[in-house]
Amino acid sequence: MRGTSLQRTMPRIVFFTLFSIAITVFELWMEIETYSLTVAPFALIGVALSIFLG
Repeated sequence: MRGTSLQRTMPRIVFFTLFSIAITVFELWMEIETYSLTVAPFALIGVALSIFLG
């Protein structure tokens, strides 16, 4: 087992980063605002993850 796992994961990271940017640009271009997010759901998920993962 030589090397790093970065060679396998980097294409996926780049793909999903570009995909997320494309979705965000499309959403801003089409002026779609059907929802609003607050910090609360992310805080609850963070607390749940910290409890379950130790």
